[in-house]
Amino acid sequence: MNANLEAKKNNILRIIMSVNDEAMIDEINAKVISLLPEMDEAERYINSIQIEADIDVEKLVKEQNYTGIDLEEMKRLTADLDIPQTTEELLAMLD
Repeated sequence: MNANLEAKKNNILRIIMSVNDEAMIDEINAKVISLLPEMDEAERYINSIQIEADIDVEKLVKEQNYTGIDLEEMKRLTADLDIPQTTEELLAMLD
């Protein structure tokens, strides 16, 4: 690989590393993948998926604004349904 090509690659990497906007990084990623003609559509899709090695439940809760269920409301709704079977009986019906 010639020095000029290596310098160009390093320059591109420096530019990308300076970006702190996740949406912009996603756009750059999509554009780069679309420029690679040797990849088929399945490979492009797989390469565009970002896999997070460690799943942080607290981070997911915050990102998705999860508030949980209102237990009092849930108890009221289940009481209003007036289902005669126990939970175990209902689960056994699924088999």
